[in-house]
Amino acid sequence: MTSDTRDGAPEMVAHKVADLLPQLTRVVAAEVRGAPDTAGLRRPHLRLLRALARRPMGRTDLARDLDVSRGRLAALLDDLARRGLVEASGAAYRAHRAASSRLSPGGRIVLVHADPPAENDDALVRLTPAGAALQRAIQDRAVAAIRALLDDASGSEQAALAHGLGALERGVPHAPACR
Repeated sequence: MTSDTRDGAPEMVAHKVADLLPQLTRVVAAEVRGAPDTAGLRRPHLRLLRALARRPMGRTDLARDLDVSRGRLAALLDDLARRGLVEASGAAYRAHRAASSRLSPGGRIVLVHADPPAENDDALVRLTPAGAALQRAIQDRAVAAIRALLDDASGSEQAALAHGLGALERGVPHAPACR
């Protein structure tokens, strides 16, 4: 590989990711729509389930993390609560520790410091057992769809992809939209 090619690699990779991401999203979305009990759920509902699968959260944190208004979040939560997929508990939120840990997507333990809730945001929102089961089913289908795309990839291609995705994952928290 020449120096010129190497210098252009980040640009080339960025173009490939930008071009592939919408297609990959469509493949995964089509597979997820086939999961049981997902009729009528839209992408914001699925993002909310995924966020709550990581950890229970307060409404303010959820609205911020999902980049939705408090009113929109309330409507999404109402939809999911009617289906028995989420629940909120003020007492649970008050008892929630100021610091807790979770696993990062890379499998590392990360310390998470929870901000104290606002006075009007006393509810800790969490998945019900049915919500957790649905989120696992959705995640399993998404993983299966992506795995199928990699069936023809060699071991070295899969290792290189995993390595590159790790670099991309490290950069995401520093992106302006994630700060």
